[in-house]
Amino acid sequence: MEQLKPTVEEAADILDRVRRVRNTMRKEKVDLAILSNMEHVFYLSNYQTVGGCVQVLLLTQDDIHIVTRELEATNVEFRSHVSYSFYNESQDPIEIIVQKIKNRCEAESTKVIGLEYNTTRLAYKQIRQLQKNLLAHFPAVSFSDISYLVSALRLIKSPLDIAKVRRAARIVHAGLRAGVAAARPGLMETHLGGVVLEAMCREGCEYTAYPVFLCSGPTGCLGHYTPTQKIIQEGEVVFFEIGGCFGRFHAARMYSIYLGEGDTPEWFTTAEILVRKATRVGREMMKPGVRVAEVDKAMRDIIALYPYPHKQSERSGYSIGIGFYTDWSNPEFFMHPTSEGSFQENMTIHLIPWIQLPGKGAIGFSDTVLVTEHGGESLFEGDNYEQRSYK
Repeated sequence: MEQLKPTVEEAADILDRVRRVRNTMRKEKVDLAILSNMEHVFYLSNYQTVGGCVQVLLLTQDDIHIVTRELEATNVEFRSHVSYSFYNESQDPIEIIVQKIKNRCEAESTKVIGLEYNTTRLAYKQIRQLQKNLLAHFPAVSFSDISYLVSALRLIKSPLDIAKVRRAARIVHAGLRAGVAAARPGLMETHLGGVVLEAMCREGCEYTAYPVFLCSGPTGCLGHYTPTQKIIQEGEVVFFEIGGCFGRFHAARMYSIYLGEGDTPEWFTTAEILVRKATRVGREMMKPGVRVAEVDKAMRDIIALYPYPHKQSERSGYSIGIGFYTDWSNPEFFMHPTSEGSFQENMTIHLIPWIQLPGKGAIGFSDTVLVTEHGGESLFEGDNYEQRSYK
């Protein structure tokens, strides 16, 4: 299973990430970082699992070590070069983590311990227990919230990261091409979702942080709606939001089609024109140094011209990349009217100026975009997917 280990190029990327995290730790005077978010553990080690157990990565200036459940230890062994230890079902994972820290860190030199308080992998009770038990061994220690520490560094992608996001976009492209071609009245939503998944898996898709989002008609007005046994009807909008994953890096795209006889209604074509224009204008504006709120406003102003009742999403984009359940976004970067900060070169952004129409569904034509000095570059191979006649 040597193919699961990082390649030479991936290993070099990981070493550089660890170096940059350690530099930030030195600046912020953090002696030990205890990282529990799976995205961050993976980012620094290549270790991954869908297992929901307690697992952490311990990082100091001269040591890196993973503590996980015994069953998951095989994933560290075969996917990573990082040392590891494990606990079994009869042991308290927090106690084992504290014991490993005690064995690997000197009390005299461990003054500040960083913890991720914004984490989906440790419960509040477990964080409190971890702090209490650590204080018993390191009575002079203080704790620092480092929830942002790794996620902020993840915003800027390396050339290899970008290649993986681009590869994930090819996977999405295959799924949308198949889904749009197969869509027709009388088909169950879950059936159409299966067509999308099959096409993406044939292209090499790994499990994605989110499932396929696929809506028909009014279900498009439900947030994060996933396919059900609902039958797609004539005259409905079918809305896709598809994410693809390659090497745990994601790309995503929204796409809407109208299924009906005769001419496509004006309320749909007008929405498509405005949403596509907003996406294009936003993409062109995305240069290093440009304020995020300016791009958000430019797209929002275009969509506000839509003459029919609609709801525009308050979020118009977000950083996309490494993802585990249940998110492929990076919490350090969201686009909305009050966003602070600016775009930086080599960010990858899912640009999503989309709308929901009461009783009709959702219309979106989003893009996964690379920020460059010349503006945003779409990582997709095209913007359109051919609908086959179902008459």
